[in-house]
Amino acid sequence: MYSKRIYPSKILLTGEYSVLLGSPALAIPWTGRYAEWIDSGTQVNRPLLDFFHYIQNHPTLKTCFLLDSFDAYIKQGAYLKSTIPYGYGLGSSGSFCAAIFHRFSNVEDQDTHLVHHLLKLMESHFHGESSGLDPMVCYYNSAVKICNGIILFPEIASDEVFIKHNLKLIDTKLSRNTQGLVSHFKESIEHKTYLSKINEEIIPTNNLIMDSLLNNNTPDFVYNWKKLSISSIDVFNQMIPGSFIDFWKNGIETDTYYCKLCGAGGGGLFLVMVLDELAFTSSLSIHALELFQ
Repeated sequence: MYSKRIYPSKILLTGEYSVLLGSPALAIPWTGRYAEWIDSGTQVNRPLLDFFHYIQNHPTLKTCFLLDSFDAYIKQGAYLKSTIPYGYGLGSSGSFCAAIFHRFSNVEDQDTHLVHHLLKLMESHFHGESSGLDPMVCYYNSAVKICNGIILFPEIASDEVFIKHNLKLIDTKLSRNTQGLVSHFKESIEHKTYLSKINEEIIPTNNLIMDSLLNNNTPDFVYNWKKLSISSIDVFNQMIPGSFIDFWKNGIETDTYYCKLCGAGGGGLFLVMVLDELAFTSSLSIHALELFQ
């Protein structure tokens, strides 16, 4: 039975790109931006219609949705109103898929393995390949940890994580092409040197960040966040905009803040752990950057 609700954005705390290799990733919902259904409008919404056709023609998805209801809803001018910016790493496509799945699927919520599989197929329409993590967070409105396709729902209060560790979002004011960045990553891991950096530097550090957060070990959480920030300058150099790299390095060199990717990178938002508020604010001003509100 459908019930009115919002579909929050998501923030990937850790696991960017390496999740595509089956390693763990952890994401949390963020209600600062969200999507919600508007039940009628003056015209047919093109993105919804296109997605309806995608589901209708997909051999697996078409059996899992109330297609007649979905079609009728689109024809009455319904649309998803969203405050989540596209191409910013906040899960705009994830909330889109979650909203459609919630309203029109014929699948039980409790079958999380099947829900995850179907949401992966849905979001692949946008990115070519999806881990399914974003729409799972948006659909269940819960922190989600994924590893080798196994879904867990750790008890993490999103707001508390941000407050306790003074995490902030920086707006690069640059949109990005997630599919292009994912394609670049897949090409890069064909090279043994790059793949070894992912396996020996990125994945172990990601795991330590997750473990320290879940075990409430703040010193280790800060230490490994910094370690990932340092490694990312080398390993994810193509995902960090040139206009942002000096700001990124300054935080590490002064030990006042540590940046990391927030999703695919390349633009959109970046996550920052702030240790010195005054120094951080000054650096923002010097580099003409702004917090995301």
